[in-house]
Formats: sequence, C-alpha cells, structure tokens
Amino acid sequence: MSGEIEYGPVVVNRPGADPRVGYYDDDDHDLERDCPQAIVYYCEPPFTAASGYYFADHSWLAPVDTDSLWNRRLKLQRILADRNIAAFERRKPSYSYKRLYEFSIELSFVNSLLADRMVSARMNEGQIGGRRVFISYSSSDRQVATWLSVDLANEGHVPWLDEWEIKAGESIPNKIARGIDECDYLLVLLSPKSVGSGWVEREWSAKYWAEAAGGGIGVIPVLLADCEIPTLLRVKKYVDLRRDYSAGLEQILAAFGP
Repeated sequence: MSGEIEYGPVVVNRPGADPRVGYYDDDDHDLERDCPQAIVYYCEPPFTAASGYYFADHSWLAPVDTDSLWNRRLKLQRILADRNIAAFERRKPSYSYKRLYEFSIELSFVNSLLADRMVSARMNEGQIGGRRVFISYSSSDRQVATWLSVDLANEGHVPWLDEWEIKAGESIPNKIARGIDECDYLLVLLSPKSVGSGWVEREWSAKYWAEAAGGGIGVIPVLLADCEIPTLLRVKKYVDLRRDYSAGLEQILAAFGP
C-alpha cells in the first residue's frame, strides 16, 4: 500500500494518457526503472488471469469517485463503438483486437463499480457524524448533482436530492422547504443555467439568511462552469469543480469538518 491509496479500485492518471480505472493489487520493484511500482490490472479481480498486469507509479494512483467512473465509461463506450463503425466503413479499427478486448473488460469493471456505488450510497448514508446536505441545482446540472449525492452518501453523509426525496403526489414546495430547514449544509451548484433560475435562488437564499442570523457555515457555493456568481455569494470561497471533480469533492468534505 502507498500513502493513503489502499489496494482495490483506483484511477490511474498516467501523464500524457487518458485516465484509466484499474485494480491496485500489489507492489513490486520495476527492475528496468529500478524503483518501486504498483501492480495494476484493468479488470475485475476474478478476471486478472485473463488480463496482463501493468506497472504504475504510485503518484499516478487516485481513489475512484463517481465522476471518474462515469467519464471513463463514456470514453470506453466511444472506443468500443468505433470498432463497429470501422467495420461498417470498411476501415481498420483505431485499436488492435487485443486492446479492444482489454477495454471491454475494463468497461465491465467500471459498470460494476458504478452499480456498487449506487447501492452502497443508499446503505452508507446517515452514518454517525454524517451531515445532512441539501443540493440546490438547475435541472440541466442534474448529472453532477447526482454524482455528488452518490459520493457524499458513500462518505456517510445524507444528501437531499429532489429525485430521491420527493415521491409522486407529494407537495414539492413543502418537501423542499423542509429539506432546507433540516439540512446542515446547502450546496448551491453554480452554472449559467442555475444563476438564472429563480427557483434555485430562492432555495439557497433561504439558507443564506438563516446562516447570517445564526452564524457558522450554511451555504457552500460550488462552481460547475464559468458564470456570474450572485452578489451575496461572492464573499464566500467557492468549491471549483470546473476542472478537477475529485479535488473539489475533497474540499466539500473538508468543509463539513471531522
């Protein structure tokens, strides 16, 4: 084990290459480079016998999160789709069949991890010490809101997401008002669409004024894309998810405290 990265699923950020999702299985000494290296398989553990292992610098390894899994899934789907397009266009595929096989079992691994995260999110949420977190967002940013909800729940917190909390026939305004009143923190996801949404503004402003009256931190701005940050939120340090989701997620978790 190296640093804080545990054996198991990891993201491998090799310089100059697309991030890949693999299984950190062991450590060894790379004789060619004369340095310790992580042994990584790009597949689920049961299939390691059918896949070769790779050496990776420990500095390349990062924990998996929903964002990295989802983006890798999309990339792998595009790569594998190109095989069929190439056959239709009667051209050579962009990758060898051996590489395409490796990508296919990596995709199976990624899909399995995503499914596990969705299930474990609902099982882990609400652990002792977990924070109640209301997520205010525009419908156009629903995907990122869902990713954050899954990752926060996997850390033991209790995210409040309208899709999860409001059932058919229930009063939407009443449920939202209750969710805001009971939350410890409100994450407002900032994008061109959300800053122009009166509904989103009403959600975060209600918590903002409660914070102003009682002190402490209640509203945490989370920047998803370049936009005009609302005046009342400009004095707050925002979490930046524009380029590095993982780093932004760590900032959010740090804001919640121990």
